[in-house]
Amino acid sequence: MSKRYQEPIELKLSGNRKPEAFVWRGRNYKIKDVIRHWTVNGDWWQKESRRLHAIVTAKRWSEYGQYEIVYEAKRRQWYLYRVYD
Repeated sequence: MSKRYQEPIELKLSGNRKPEAFVWRGRNYKIKDVIRHWTVNGDWWQKESRRLHAIVTAKRWSEYGQYEIVYEAKRRQWYLYRVYD
């Protein structure tokens, strides 16, 4: 199961542009792994932007979880899209 949020996050990248952490609701999450990533091209006739999706394993305190993060190119913003149980 999962829960959708679609809330803005601050993504922190390493020197080689790999995601290493994100901040959501004022809390830090350290990214351990990028499990999968893909790109979705928006419908041009609806002026939707390209979106980069990634499912990551991240840790807050001592607990790991899986999160789907999304970058919307048009807005130049990262979002926490979904949290998996």
